[in-house]
Amino acid sequence: MTMPIHDAGRGRRLRGIGAGGSGRAGIRLAAAAVLVGLTAGCSTYRPLPLDQQPATPLAGLHVAAGTLLAGGVRTHIFDPSNGLDATEVAMLAVMRNPELKVLRAQASVTRAQAFAAGLLPDPVAGLSQDRPSAGQTGASTAHAFGVSWDVGSLVTFASRQTAHRRTDEQVDLSLLWAEWQTVAESRLQFVRVQQGRALVSRLEAESVALKPLTPRLYDALAHGIIAFDVATTGLSAASEVERQLSDARDALANREQDLRILLGLPPAEILPLVGDIDVPSIADGDTIAALEALPRRRPDLRALALGYAAEEARVRAAVLGQFPAVNFGASRSRDNTGIVSTGLSLSVSLPLFDANRGAIRIERATRQQLNEEYGQRLLNARADVARLLTTQALLAAREVGLAPYVASLEATRERAALAYDRGTMEWTVYLGLRQSALAAAVELLTLRETLAETRIGLATLLSGDWAAHTETAEGAAP
Repeated sequence: MTMPIHDAGRGRRLRGIGAGGSGRAGIRLAAAAVLVGLTAGCSTYRPLPLDQQPATPLAGLHVAAGTLLAGGVRTHIFDPSNGLDATEVAMLAVMRNPELKVLRAQASVTRAQAFAAGLLPDPVAGLSQDRPSAGQTGASTAHAFGVSWDVGSLVTFASRQTAHRRTDEQVDLSLLWAEWQTVAESRLQFVRVQQGRALVSRLEAESVALKPLTPRLYDALAHGIIAFDVATTGLSAASEVERQLSDARDALANREQDLRILLGLPPAEILPLVGDIDVPSIADGDTIAALEALPRRRPDLRALALGYAAEEARVRAAVLGQFPAVNFGASRSRDNTGIVSTGLSLSVSLPLFDANRGAIRIERATRQQLNEEYGQRLLNARADVARLLTTQALLAAREVGLAPYVASLEATRERAALAYDRGTMEWTVYLGLRQSALAAAVELLTLRETLAETRIGLATLLSGDWAAHTETAEGAAP
């Protein structure tokens, strides 16, 4: 009795397993064909050394012109030679942020796990040979070859493939949301550094202006022109400015270091930031429309919805998995007497104890958990937007009243400096005016920084545009 076996390597048909040498040759050829098929699609091993220098100097970086997110600036030339504006900082953050690199690597692991879960099991092939012991007349070597496969995996294949696709989409959107948050963080850090530099500059100017006052006070005190308590007021004012300047420089150094870490730059890299960031106010009408479309616009909410869809598919696969597992196989063998036989096998599990009930319960509980998480995330998102809208309104109203007041005080300070130099203004009055102008200027800088942070937070939560207008670049930086 013979069984035709296809030789994939030579593209011809061989006669099957028979008696004597032809049977052994058939088994060898079949085994060779199986081994070739198994090794044809194998992956190869390549070592991946650890990166001992993850930070790259700014001068050695290249970022493509289109490296930004949907809804914001589409293309922008990256050229650090003329300084880094807010858009270039955002581009650099998307490309170089260390945490984003880790998240992308984790996303690859999740995709690989989803891919593995959606695969069909491989067939199982078996090959055996039995040699009779010496002295047994008429006995020959026995051979057996069989192939079996879990047919039951086809029942859940479609559901597992659906879960695989939804998981891939979920991972992509989760990464997109992480990139949006990184862009928002880069904008926050840009604002903080630029505002910190403005504060240091203002305090340095104040320190320079007050320096001539200190020796005059000491001289007047030595000649008995003023009392010690009066001199102390002026000396304390100068000392307070120096303290504020020292604190501002320290805070600025920390902010700059935070930005370097965010951008994946070396610790000593100079940050040539240029320009300010324009964060427009979000109108109430736009906010209402954005809130209504939030589940369709926010990448994290869309990712949660896709994760829920993937879990629905897993629940369906678990329910289908309660049906009996079916394993089908075929075999061909030759016994010690030379008789060749062909057979079929079929095994069916009996769902008496397990019946996949544990897996079904786990998947249903997971689905319910994801349902609750989605509702919580949506509720929190709307509450955060409402809170930031209130904060934005209060800060904007405060800025409207404070900005002209600061401008008036700065103008008065300039006139007071001229009057003091001419000797027509007492130094105590002059010092009081400078202190009031400095305090108001510092308050306005802090207020504007907080307002910009609030608007950036709102734009992130509402999935709004990253810039007030769209820019177009002619090409990428060389």
